[in-house]
Amino acid sequence: MSGEGDRLPSGTVTFLFTDMEGSTRRWEAYRELMPERVARHDRVLGEAIAAVGGRLVKHLGDGLMAVFADAHGAVEAAIAGQRAIAAEIWEPVPDVKVRMGIHSGRASPSGGDYFGDEVNRAARVADTGHGGQVVLSGAAAAMVESAGVGLEPLGRHQLKDLSRPLELFQLVADGLERDFPPLRTLELTTHDLPPQRTSFVGRTSELADVRDAIRGSRLTTVVGPGGVGKTRLSLHAAAEVAASFADGVRFVELAPVDRPDDVVGTLLDRLSAADVPAASDDPLFALAKLLRGRELLIVLDNCEHQKEATAHAVDALLDSCPTLTIVATSRTPLGLNGETVVNLEPFAVSAQPTEDDDAIRLFLDRAHAKGATTESMLDDLEAVSETCRMVDGLPVGIELAAAHAHHLTPRGIWEHLERHTKLLVSRDTVANERHRSLETLLDWSYELLEPVEREVLCRLGVIAAPVTLEQIEQVVTGDGVDRDDVLGVLASLVDKSLLRADTDEWPARYSMLRLVHRFALDRLARSGRLDVWRSRHAGWVLESISGGEEAAPGDADARLRTFMERSSEELAAALSWADEAGRHEIGWRLIAAGWRWWEMRGRARDGLDLIERFVHPDDRVDDIAWAQAVEGIANLAFTVGDMSRSRQCHLAAIEVFERHGAIARAAWCRTGLSMTQLLSGDRGAEETAQLAFRQFEATGDVRGIGHARSSLGMIATRAGEHERAERLYLDALAVLRPAGERRDAASVLSNLGNLAEDRGELRRATRYYDGAIQLYREVDDRRGVALILNNLSIVAQRTGDLLRAETIAREALAVFRSIGDTAGEAAVLNNLSNLAAARGDHAGALQLCRDGIEAFKRCADARGVVTGLRNAAALAGGLGLDGMAWNWHVDAAALLTRLGMLGEAASELTAIAELADTHGLGAASISIASADGTATTLLTVLDRLRDQGPVDRNAAPDEIPDGFGELTARELELLALVGEGLGNGEIAEQLYISPRTVDAHLSHIRAKLGISERSKLIVAARTVAVSSS
Repeated sequence: MSGEGDRLPSGTVTFLFTDMEGSTRRWEAYRELMPERVARHDRVLGEAIAAVGGRLVKHLGDGLMAVFADAHGAVEAAIAGQRAIAAEIWEPVPDVKVRMGIHSGRASPSGGDYFGDEVNRAARVADTGHGGQVVLSGAAAAMVESAGVGLEPLGRHQLKDLSRPLELFQLVADGLERDFPPLRTLELTTHDLPPQRTSFVGRTSELADVRDAIRGSRLTTVVGPGGVGKTRLSLHAAAEVAASFADGVRFVELAPVDRPDDVVGTLLDRLSAADVPAASDDPLFALAKLLRGRELLIVLDNCEHQKEATAHAVDALLDSCPTLTIVATSRTPLGLNGETVVNLEPFAVSAQPTEDDDAIRLFLDRAHAKGATTESMLDDLEAVSETCRMVDGLPVGIELAAAHAHHLTPRGIWEHLERHTKLLVSRDTVANERHRSLETLLDWSYELLEPVEREVLCRLGVIAAPVTLEQIEQVVTGDGVDRDDVLGVLASLVDKSLLRADTDEWPARYSMLRLVHRFALDRLARSGRLDVWRSRHAGWVLESISGGEEAAPGDADARLRTFMERSSEELAAALSWADEAGRHEIGWRLIAAGWRWWEMRGRARDGLDLIERFVHPDDRVDDIAWAQAVEGIANLAFTVGDMSRSRQCHLAAIEVFERHGAIARAAWCRTGLSMTQLLSGDRGAEETAQLAFRQFEATGDVRGIGHARSSLGMIATRAGEHERAERLYLDALAVLRPAGERRDAASVLSNLGNLAEDRGELRRATRYYDGAIQLYREVDDRRGVALILNNLSIVAQRTGDLLRAETIAREALAVFRSIGDTAGEAAVLNNLSNLAAARGDHAGALQLCRDGIEAFKRCADARGVVTGLRNAAALAGGLGLDGMAWNWHVDAAALLTRLGMLGEAASELTAIAELADTHGLGAASISIASADGTATTLLTVLDRLRDQGPVDRNAAPDEIPDGFGELTARELELLALVGEGLGNGEIAEQLYISPRTVDAHLSHIRAKLGISERSKLIVAARTVAVSSS
């Protein structure tokens, strides 16, 4: 409490009024507990006020009045006070929340208190808010606005006992709630906006857009697909600006209007008072007469199904009534002059969701209302996010799904939606009929379309990914749809929110919401024409990736990449249809034309998993298209290191090609077979490649001749015949360059660079790599560019320029990650591991190596895994961790044996034998001596050796912090990410938790491990990672 008046500020001061929300109910229910709660409330707020130099004037029931010499102090005290109140534990009394109001004006103290108009205004400002909310008058807001304080305008409001409305603002700051019901002002009881039974969640920027549009335009139309929340947003915005309209706000629902002629009559019924115009008057004239001179805001809901009649009436009313403002909701704009359109999109669903995302918040809010606990929802945030994604972020879909949270887990809801959408039906008997299920919502939109629009919408259902106008024309035209009409139909479907157009790029791409896509396919199936249009779609995909019979072979990769980078889902959809419909030949042709895409993107395992659902090499089908598809499997199997599978498929395809006289095709297959033989240690590789070369010469296939020579060069390199290899590579270049085969020429230059590097000719290697990277860039082959960058990094490392080596490697890593090439990413991680070791960071090198191994595993690159295991073994040996090195040598040998690469497996066995001798492991030496060179025996020996290796006693348990065993599974997971160098924000995103939760976990970890500095925590994390590996 204040002392004498001269100790209180005078002149322009700022008042802060607070009030505990719902205190009367709490006193009735918790009479014995409330005195302590109120005292604690007073203490917490008093400390916040005093900390910034404020003065407590007096207590007001369960609230306070304070004064500050400036508005900034009042704002700081309010923020601190709200945060402190929120942090307190009030149980069993329900959460205590405090409303606050801030107002600035001229006042002088008298007898330790203040009196007059400014004090009254401050009290009335506080009365408007809700628990947890801080409301500022315009006067206070003006004094803090320049300081960067977050303020959200709430409009002009008429307050009790005040002669004129006040402009009000909400204080926005971290730790303060943001979403509240409309302010508790006089206009809430003088307007007929329908009451809302659920809270308004999210849409902060969209709400501001609608408010601004209402203030700046006499006609605002909120446009979006059905179920996106147009009505709710418009009502909330109207409530917030209602004080600006002297004659209030009126709501008119147009959905029940069946005939265009009834639109004006409905408006008259809803807007007229007792003085209903004479029946003889023209209805529109009478309506204009009724509204003329009134400062009124009208919300017209669901204008789309009577759009023309509504637009005509609105146009006439705005011309006749200069003080009238209208907000309309519609699937499409009304198309009138002066109209401001606010496009409302579904909630964005983040790839790394947090509980602060609007979609997640809406789901949690509605689930909580049904009795589900927020904690149970947050435990599986991924499932909540995927559920929101399944309904395309549509608020009505999220609400319908969340309604089941009281009897299904988030994962149960998600899995149910993946099978069908019947879950999305409301059991609310008084809900809007069109919003009781998504199907009825879409039916409503569909019935409003013109016949040609319905037809195009259904045909678009066969297209899976965003596509251009030209692509759409290729699929949907014909059979009653003229190509010249397609653009206009698409524009109309976009206007009606059934199609989305991404105009941020050129040409624009069109796409459907997932639910609309399902609906279109279902309608097409009901018509009996689904198979017809899926067949058309598959033909379009094949034409797009192959270019047809007349396409030049050299253009194949560029054409495939151009299509698949944006439309890879189309190939999967076409293959799925071909399999379901039994159209095997088109499926084989699609695979033959498309398999290279997965190889180019470093996703060979993904390609194999998809293709092998449709093609079975063991079937031995006597069809060239089948053989081409099997050849694709052979090449992808080679890429992932499955040499046995690759050999089997190559031989099966060659047999069919030669039976049908497709000699050039057989020759291409033989070049692939020769590489499989080379890496399997089969001495027949040279003979196979020579036969392919002769077949290419016989058919005059220049590109094939270059490939065969390059293959022979690789075989010669492996045999140590470097001069012969170089001649073969140069011969290949002499053929490919004049033929314009730049990508193939780049590959040969890369091989020449590898050869020069192997011979220690690093400058020469660099020149070859530079030539290769230039050609790859000319043909926009980003994967090729990244591969060469990694090679250049290795050369820089060998010359001792570690900084340049790491810079180039990081550039390569960024390219590989940008194109989703996991195999390339793994190779660069392996290189970065070597660089870390060269710098002396052996623990970091080992961690990078392990990351590379995991990446190789993700893309099923068995040869890459072997390389990583060998490097890891070498690094572990350098750290004195021979037990760890032993295990990795054993793993590498076992994998090489399974790949049929017995010679290389034997070299790993030699390394194991050396370790056995070093540590005097007689039993292990006996096991190694029993290996007879066969795969079966070798695997048996390796299995025994796993338990016979040395123990890493110098892995020093005391190097691991003493409290390590006390860490929880979650804390261990978080500690591992700290060891990887991630910041708190990045960790929060990766684990789908808030930064505040990360801070809490780190505090517990530091306490348990006795470590305060983050740098030491990183070292501890890496030590734990190395020891536990």
